[in-house]
Amino acid sequence: MEYRVGVCDEDYHYVVNLMEYVNSDKVSSLTLVAFSTLAAVQEYLENNYLDGVLLGRGFQNGQELMDEHSGLMIMFLMDEKDTPDGIYKFQSAREITGQIMKRLNVSEMPEPVQGNVFCGIYSPLGRCGKTSLAKGLAAFCLNSLYISLEDYGGRDSLGEEILYHILFENPKLHSLIDRIKPNAFGLREVKGILSYMDIRHLTKENMYWLKEQLLVGGNYGSVIFDIGTSVLSDINILYAMDRIYVPVIDDEASNVKLQAFREVLRCEEYRELSGKIQYVNVPICHYTSEAMCEFIGKGVL
Repeated sequence: MEYRVGVCDEDYHYVVNLMEYVNSDKVSSLTLVAFSTLAAVQEYLENNYLDGVLLGRGFQNGQELMDEHSGLMIMFLMDEKDTPDGIYKFQSAREITGQIMKRLNVSEMPEPVQGNVFCGIYSPLGRCGKTSLAKGLAAFCLNSLYISLEDYGGRDSLGEEILYHILFENPKLHSLIDRIKPNAFGLREVKGILSYMDIRHLTKENMYWLKEQLLVGGNYGSVIFDIGTSVLSDINILYAMDRIYVPVIDDEASNVKLQAFREVLRCEEYRELSGKIQYVNVPICHYTSEAMCEFIGKGVL
């Protein structure tokens, strides 16, 4: 997955050299675009997409960019080492890349969340390892529960029954879920129902109620949701999550979809939600495989 960030500084020679060095790194998924004026950045944004802009000391009035392009990440490139963003001139290009990616909330592995966790796995892409990651997290973490909210499930009466108990907020739901026995891999799983059309009745309020029932009640250490694209009729449901992992694929068609998804999240009403999202490249493997265990174990919940 490509992340595109503008770099704007009066020292155009510096930003061009930085751009060429970073863009030549075939390992990094970051692409820089060099500018010497804010007007050039604004003109570029009229027809092109940027995830963020890194502004030199002479462009501290970059707030106007955010006003015109809601959700655009603004970062500052300072001369001194001790800066709030931790990005300064003549720092190594690799360190600058790392700081930019950190600000964009991008990591090579799932980052931990402290305490009880309501975790959503969602992606606008298919075949990206979403279900493998969701089940892997639930199997890896002690006392966890996997809940499938995929577009289509199977005929599992317990799964359907639990869904309707959530919709009607039955306070005895936890005793129903406690009947679920771990499978051969130690996974406690609430399977999906047959059609996403029933799941789409879920609201943000339902999810907060479920969170209180399962986490505040001390029944589970974490609850992992595997969320299908059709299910998410109201993106506000994701606000109930403590962390949202978005699996990505690095190809041209997928990057177009992901850019459109990130454009939606730039709206003012979703700015807090964007801070909960982490994009991850998931290994394509079984959720109990050594590769998945190693991937999750590096940054376990």
